Amino acid sequence: MQKALELHSAGRACVIPILIRPVDWRGAPFAHLQILPTGAKPVSSSFWHSRDEAFLDVAQGIRAVIEKSVEP
Repeated sequence: MQKALELHSAGRACVIPILIRPVDWRGAPFAHLQILPTGAKPVSSSFWHSRDEAFLDVAQGIRAVIEKSVEP
C-alpha cells in the first residue's frame, strides 16, 4: 500500500479505495483519497438497493477518473 500511495503522490499511478464493508477508514493512510462508492457508502450498505447498484457506481467512478486522466 505504501508503494502504491507513493506512486499516486508522484502522479505515476491512481489509487482508488473501494469500500466493500463498513470500516473505520478515516485514519487510514489513504483517507485523503476519493473513496468509492459515492459518498463512501460501502457496497454492503443498505444505502444501495442492491450490490449490483453499488458496483455500478464503483465502475462509473473508476471510468470518470480514467476519462479525466486522458483528457487532452
